[in-house]
Amino acid sequence: MKKLVIVALSLVVLSGCPRPPLKDIADARAALESARRAGAQTYAPREYSSAEGYVRMAQSDSDNRQYDKARVNALTGKKLADIARQIALEDKGKGTGGNSGEGITGTSVLSNIGITGTSIIGEGSLGEGVVIKQLKMIHFAFADYSLSDEAQSILMENAQWMKAHPDVKVQIEGHCDERGSQEYNLALGEKRATSARDYLVQLGVRRGTMSVISYGKEKPLDPAHNEKAWAENRRDEFVIVTR
Repeated sequence: MKKLVIVALSLVVLSGCPRPPLKDIADARAALESARRAGAQTYAPREYSSAEGYVRMAQSDSDNRQYDKARVNALTGKKLADIARQIALEDKGKGTGGNSGEGITGTSVLSNIGITGTSIIGEGSLGEGVVIKQLKMIHFAFADYSLSDEAQSILMENAQWMKAHPDVKVQIEGHCDERGSQEYNLALGEKRATSARDYLVQLGVRRGTMSVISYGKEKPLDPAHNEKAWAENRRDEFVIVTR
């Protein structure tokens, strides 16, 4: 009887221990391979390279038993790989040839739509696109992904610009403040990005011109630990993918 009790207690203890996110990492690797087969290394090299980096970090974090961090990096890597695959499939269908061919490059995309250096205010969180003044970020209340009246008003302005430039692809980045777990904030950031995308679709922007990604709490605008910084960091950014 004692042995049974000890075994049962051991199972309870073990079930409460964090486990390596083997499935998440495997899913991310599978998405990366799918992107490679679609030609993402040629047609979406920046997105593909970023996905590779996150998958490597996920494996390293898992090896070091930083399982929460590993899971977040694996999910981010998978999301980026999916985006790279989609870009590759779309560009192959158009015959643009990717960055290395005669297709539209990032520079020509910006110049073709009249964006000059003075209009650019920064790179996207992974550097694969640019943030421009014409597409303003929106902010959210704590632990919330609903759109305030102010956010809706900004999205209406963004929608007008996006509908006037239907060939431009925009990536919507969801961000959170530092409170809460990495996994929780990754999910919340995606809900924030998806909420903005769905509202833009209602306003007449084509869904196919937009992609969403979440960085959770990993890319704060303000690294301070106070209400002002947290309010600044709860946001969506709109990044033009320059390919």
